[in-house]
Amino acid sequence: TDLGRRFAERKRCADPECSMLMCRGKARQDFEGPDCRFVNFKKGEAVYVYYKLIGKSIELWAGSV
Repeated sequence: TDLGRRFAERKRCADPECSMLMCRGKARQDFEGPDCRFVNFKKGEAVYVYYKLIGKSIELWAGSV
């Protein structure tokens, strides 16, 4: 995979398969991603994080709402 298209080289997970919930929280504001790779959410929605990307940006996590 071309690194230029990926957000990070590595990710931090709760388990080897990155399938266990790492943390959960509540959205503090609305977010609409720039494309289909991002999860859109509304303020107050529950957010479930399965892994965090390690690299240039610490703000990119993978999860669901």
